[in-house]
Amino acid sequence: MEEAAPDNDRIGKHVTSHSTASVRFNDFWGRWTQLGGHGDPTKGTAEQGEIIFNAAVDGLVELVQEIKDWPIEEREDQHSNQVQKQIRW
Repeated sequence: MEEAAPDNDRIGKHVTSHSTASVRFNDFWGRWTQLGGHGDPTKGTAEQGEIIFNAAVDGLVELVQEIKDWPIEEREDQHSNQVQKQIRW
């Protein structure tokens, strides 16, 4: 935490460089942040970090489980229409 420092993004009414606005715009990361992050890490605590970490892990576990359980449907050939029948797939 000795090296933590605020590094706030450019924030407009509708456009911002972070992901909490309605439109995110970010061309090169280094134009928006000098330290590689968003916001002010000096406000964080170990307890808050643990909550965020656990939520991220739980979300990833749920995502992997959903993908694992996703049904693989029988494939149907969609290439027999008049427009596409001459295309070599």
